[in-house]
Amino acid sequence: MHGELAKAHCENDCGRPPVEDHVLYRSLDEVGHCVCGGRMRPHIVFFGEIPLEMDRIEREIEQATLMVVVGTSGSVYPAANFVHWARMNGARTVYVGPEAPLNASRLQRCRRQAGEVLPGLFQVE
Repeated sequence: MHGELAKAHCENDCGRPPVEDHVLYRSLDEVGHCVCGGRMRPHIVFFGEIPLEMDRIEREIEQATLMVVVGTSGSVYPAANFVHWARMNGARTVYVGPEAPLNASRLQRCRRQAGEVLPGLFQVE
């Protein structure tokens, strides 16, 4: 959803997949270009941009029976709406974190540190 900082993709969204990029650039002039001519940019989502894989996220939320949300402010959209979408589809929504998020009315809360709660939350067989 947020991308990967150690990858880069074309700023023109020409359809080529992201590539590994571990270089620390000293100036914008050093940043490479895609074969289509567009400049490469970090493969991350900046504020105001649509998260990556939104179609897949929506499909997964539609199928979810449980959504566990860990340590969020509940104020950055569209992610803050995910719990609403999950509840509309009948999923149970649980929040784990020390402070209530802004969208807390849509969540059952567990006000504890994630490191205390998460290790024993699920039984994996």
